[in-house]
Amino acid sequence: MELIKFDDTCKVLRGNGYDEWDNPIQEEVYSGKCRYQQGVQAYIGISQRNSVLFLDGDVRLSENDTVSVVLSNGVERGGNVKTVRNIEMPLTHKRMTRIEIIHDTEIEIKQSTEK
Repeated sequence: MELIKFDDTCKVLRGNGYDEWDNPIQEEVYSGKCRYQQGVQAYIGISQRNSVLFLDGDVRLSENDTVSVVLSNGVERGGNVKTVRNIEMPLTHKRMTRIEIIHDTEIEIKQSTEK
């Protein structure tokens, strides 16, 4: 029985200091299949539900890690990790990592204009 299908692909990066020119250095913490569920933002501030990302298995992540997701339809999304919870699915008892994402935005793909 499969309750969640991992049709999307994601990459999680973590800041690891700065180089000699003060550019941030990021290391890849996770890269692989995931499941993205888009949240709802309200302009009035009454209702807010952040986007959620599910990873297969227990993955050690931290708050403020950077996430980039490529959805199964080709749309790219990105944001920062707000909370991380390692959960057990109620019916299958399978372990998963549930990530709540803040600053969730669609990433524009920049096309080259070279001729």
